[in-house]
Amino acid sequence: MTDVEDILEIGDGSEDDDDVDQAVQCSPDERFLRFKEELRRSPDGIKIDYRGYDTISGKEICWSNVKITQMNSDELKHYVEDYKVFCQLRHPKLKRFIAEWVEHERQEMVFITEIVTGGSLRKFI
Repeated sequence: MTDVEDILEIGDGSEDDDDVDQAVQCSPDERFLRFKEELRRSPDGIKIDYRGYDTISGKEICWSNVKITQMNSDELKHYVEDYKVFCQLRHPKLKRFIAEWVEHERQEMVFITEIVTGGSLRKFI
């Protein structure tokens, strides 16, 4: 068993898995775990945010999957440029970018950020 499997048993990602606290995916370096619990979904369905866990910091994170196949080349270029800017931002009132990678088999980009739960941006600021 890997260190990640010692922390949580990795599920197979099937929909009939009832345990929302069971990890269904992990990052290539096994630092981050993704759970089944969906936090939010973009109206166009391209981006889905899930609850996740950082095995190094011990904190919950937001694991965002962005489906590359549902974007044309201009949309993909724009999305990547926006995230490059977002990655460079450092401000105590903005959620912090932590990591990113591409899941080639799933044809998805994955972004890991701090988790922001409930409430409005106005309350957060």
